[in-house]
Amino acid sequence: MTAVPVPDWPIRPADAVGIALELCEHHLFLQSAILLDDDLLCRDIITLSSVADTPWHSHLDARTITTGLLNAAFRPSTRSMVAITIGVVDTDVLYEGDLQHYRATSALADVCGVRLLDWIVTDGDVVRSYADITGIGWTVGQM
Repeated sequence: MTAVPVPDWPIRPADAVGIALELCEHHLFLQSAILLDDDLLCRDIITLSSVADTPWHSHLDARTITTGLLNAAFRPSTRSMVAITIGVVDTDVLYEGDLQHYRATSALADVCGVRLLDWIVTDGDVVRSYADITGIGWTVGQM
């Protein structure tokens, strides 16, 4: 478990953004995932990769998140996850490749038996939610 404090209630989208912003205070560049159980309680926050001073080539790094999905799928208590990327956010451009990757990763998560609730990308100032962008937002009541 990370040193970032997590709520002891079911995590909502705003909580996930708060965790991402808290991670941003400790890391310049990071791929991470919040692993949740059936009740959306946090079971773990895993770091998938961290590079001290090199920005990501793509905001949505397929290799590390796929590793996280497989890791989550082998934990019986994990039913959902929120992927987090800490790094540079280009506020002027939304890449179609990143949207396609988000959709493909969501489909992979389903195959692994884990629901990808969101992919949050932030640099500490700008927060981008791919669930909101694609119109597939999530709430506790949906689960």
